[in-house]
Amino acid sequence: PPHHGMAAPPPHHQRQQHLQGHHQGGGRRARQASSAGQGGQEATRMKASNFPASTLQIGKWKKVAAHEGGLIAKCYYAKKKLVWEVLLEEGRKSKIEISWDDISALSFSAPPQRSAFLEIELSSSPTFKRESDPQPRRHTTWVKRDDFTGGEATACRPHRLFFAPGVLTKHIDRLLLCDERLRKLCKNL
Repeated sequence: PPHHGMAAPPPHHQRQQHLQGHHQGGGRRARQASSAGQGGQEATRMKASNFPASTLQIGKWKKVAAHEGGLIAKCYYAKKKLVWEVLLEEGRKSKIEISWDDISALSFSAPPQRSAFLEIELSSSPTFKRESDPQPRRHTTWVKRDDFTGGEATACRPHRLFFAPGVLTKHIDRLLLCDERLRKLCKNL
């Protein structure tokens, strides 16, 4: 039965935009709120979270988002993956994919009214992909690629992301709600 006060799901074409992070609508927020309290077994039904980061630093490699959409953190609950999606200088997106099982340490700080950070440490190298032949209004296709961080993400295990005030909190809460192992590893600084 429908819940009072919940927005109806957006039409199909808007749902795809939600997953790609191009559209922020009330329907998405309502679905996130309704699924946030469902626990780890429901993670397979939770929609992916996309949230903008301002900076990603891995070893000596650093990417600062020049504009909105230049650096996006994504959490795929069903696939149990974190993704850092980066718009590189050549105008195509590349991404770093991290399996939750490869996370050996996790810490974050999300003070009110101040920038937040998330730091994860990996037990093995992530995978790297690049956008293949981007087409407007089409689902992005990805192909494997070499480490685009100059070898830093392959060699360096800690990954640190910075976020504008208020961006990280609900996403880290959902992640920790979905995975007991990550919750046990987590240090809230």
